[in-house]
Amino acid sequence: MAPHIRTLARTGTGTEDEYDEIADATILPQELSANTAADILSGDHVRTLLGSHHDLELLEIEVAAGAPVAGRTLGEISLPKGSLVISDRNRTQIARAETALEPGEFYIVGVEPDVVDEVLNLFRG
Repeated sequence: MAPHIRTLARTGTGTEDEYDEIADATILPQELSANTAADILSGDHVRTLLGSHHDLELLEIEVAAGAPVAGRTLGEISLPKGSLVISDRNRTQIARAETALEPGEFYIVGVEPDVVDEVLNLFRG
C-alpha cells in the first residue's frame, strides 16, 4: 500500500524468515538498540557501526548523487571538526587527501555525536 514505509517486527522467538511476508526486517530483543532500529528503518544508505552511547560514532555512509561531497576528493572538501573519513570506498586502505567520494559508494566515517547531522547532510544532501 505504501512502498516507501518500512516495517520492523520484534520477536522473542523464531527467525527472520518467518516474517518475510509482513515485515521488511525482524530483530530479536537482545539485538535491539536504537541505532539498529534506526538503521533498519532508514534503509541502506547509512549504517551505525559503533553507536552514540560512546563518545564517537562510526558510520558506514553511502554518498548520494548530488550531495555536497559527491565526486570531490577529501582534499577539496572541509569536513566539520570532530569528523574523519576513515576508509576508501573499497575499505582496503585509510582515506587520504586524494580519496574521491564517489556517488553510490560507501565510506567508513568517524564522527563525534554533535556533528553527525552535519556530516550526514554533506554525504546525503
